[in-house]
Order: sequence, then structure tokens, then C-alpha cells
Amino acid sequence: MENATFRRALDALRHVADPTPPWKDILTEARDVVGADACTLVMFDRMHNLLLMEHVGIDAATERDYKEHYYKEDILAAAALDSPVGLWWDTVDLVGPAPMRKHPFYADFMHEHRMAQISTFIVLAQPGRRAAISFERSSLSATQSAATDSSQRQRFMATLVAAVAQREDAARAQFDVVESAFEQTGDAHLLVAASGTILRCSTRAYEILRRERLISVSEMRLVHASQAVMAGLTSALGRALQVPTGVSYAVPLTWGRALRYEIVPAGPSLRISHEPVMLVRLREISAFRTPAEQDLAAFFSLTAAEARVLHSLVAGHSPAEVAAVGGVAERTIRNQLASMMRKMSCSRQAELVRLGTLLL
Repeated sequence: MENATFRRALDALRHVADPTPPWKDILTEARDVVGADACTLVMFDRMHNLLLMEHVGIDAATERDYKEHYYKEDILAAAALDSPVGLWWDTVDLVGPAPMRKHPFYADFMHEHRMAQISTFIVLAQPGRRAAISFERSSLSATQSAATDSSQRQRFMATLVAAVAQREDAARAQFDVVESAFEQTGDAHLLVAASGTILRCSTRAYEILRRERLISVSEMRLVHASQAVMAGLTSALGRALQVPTGVSYAVPLTWGRALRYEIVPAGPSLRISHEPVMLVRLREISAFRTPAEQDLAAFFSLTAAEARVLHSLVAGHSPAEVAAVGGVAERTIRNQLASMMRKMSCSRQAELVRLGTLLL
């Protein structure tokens, strides 16, 4: 028979689909159902970088030590990197009580913070990331649950996995909608962790990155042959977390060509919680592109002849070359330049070209 604790826990799981899930409440109910002293939601990328740590029942010192160092030593996280959803890992079962006491994670972290046992359950398993819910206890337990029967625990965990999967399905559908909206422009999108690990990538984005050798296929992360350029991109990803409007970073390709990364923090519906994830829009830019003549004419109120001249200037031609190609006197081109300068409030030819690039 369902008890009040179990019913509250199931009710809490209904909020996993919320734009910003109340993970504190969800973890509190999970802790009570399973029977533990603390409960933690953790997420790692495939390079073992910590993306997320939400918890109840853990003090600030424990959180600080884990985030600053011991997540790298976490034997459960290491085991979970290739684990499927629904699998349990336990510190006791993993290495055995005696050897475990010699492991830094146990001897220097768990022992220091009075943890006798940690049980971890995988709730998300994707190529770029793994998420798990962990239960910390100050005393050993022979079973996964000390407070309720296993059938309720199993039902709760199955419901949690289904709720997380449903949230991920919704995020994937939203990502696909974004990609479809910009499909005709040639732009492409991907979700990236601050470390550069790719969490979700559209077909178009994958094609661009692979063609330009800007992706490590085996590790599914952003790369560049130049360490300086890669350092700049990593810095841009980090800055984007602090700038709501996002940042832009251009990566050189070949002469006159570049790939612009337009980076903004991913919306709540594209994340599980507060993990540092960015939505990146890729735009191929080229010095050889020029705005359409009709667009120049309409935007700057130019005649067709003036628009043709401005188009040629933006393409890199001199007034003499424009005159020769058009079969007119250079004085005619100079007169048209003077007319455009008045209309566009410019005093130099370079300013005309600069304004003309607005429409690229």
C-alpha cells in the first residue's frame, strides 16, 4: 500500500517537466523514499568534467571539496561514464569495503565528511553527458533502501527515469524546431558545455564542423588546430554564461573565410537544471560575399546605378575598375560616389564600403 511519503515523492516527479524543475523538493522526496541522509543530482560530460551538482542534506564544506577537487576522484562517476540508464552503482559493491578505504575518494573525501556509503542510480545516458542521482549515508546499508520496500523504490526510480526522458524528448523537439527555422539560411545549431563538449548537434552543424576539421568525432567536442584560437573559443564559451545577450567569436578557416560562433546561454527547457550549457549558432562568413544590389538600393535609397557601384566597391573594386567594367567615364562613377555620400551621410569612400557590409 502506498504511504504518504511515497505519494509525495511521485507528485514531486510530475514537476520534472517544469521549465525550471524544483530539484530541491524532488531530491528531498527521493531521499525520504530511498532512506538516506542526503541526496544529490550530478552530471558529467564525457571528459569527466562536472556540469551540475544539486543536493539536499550536504553541507557547504562537502559541496566545496567535491566541486573543487574530489569529483575527479569520484569512483562512482568514473564507473557511470559508460553505464546505461537504470543501473545502480554502490561504493561498497564497486571496490569492496577493505580496498575502498585506501582509495582517495573514500579515505580523503567520504571519511572526512562522514559518509560510509554512496549509492548512485543513472537517470540520463547520452553520448555527451551522464546524470545520476546519488544517496549518501553515514552508516552502511545492505540494501538500496532502508526506509521502504524495494517495489516502491523501483517504481519511484522508474518514474524518475521516465520523467527525465520525457523532458529530454521535449528539449530535443524544441532544438529541432530551432534548426528547422534557420534551415534555409544555411546556419546551424548545437548545444555545447562550457568545456567544449558537444551535447546535441544538428546534422547541418555536424557537416560544417567535420568538413572544416573543427570537431573531434571520437570525443564529440569542439577543436581547432591553433591552440590560441581554441583558447579564445573556450574563453568565449565561458563568457557567454555571464552575458545574457551572448557573445560572438569568429574562427579562421581559409583565407577570406571564417566560421562565426554566436553563443548564448541555453534556455531552461534545453537543460535539466542549471548546468552550464550554451546554444551555439554557426554562421559561415566570407570576404567574397557581397550584398545584393536591390537590397542596397532599398536600404540606402539609392538608384539602380548607384547600387551597382556600391556593390562593386564592397566586392573590393576601385572606382576606376568599376568604370572600366561598366564602360563609363570614371568621372561618372565619382559623381555617383558623391551622391551616395550625401544620401548615406559619409565623408569617405571607406565609410560607404563599411555601411554596405551591414547587409551581409
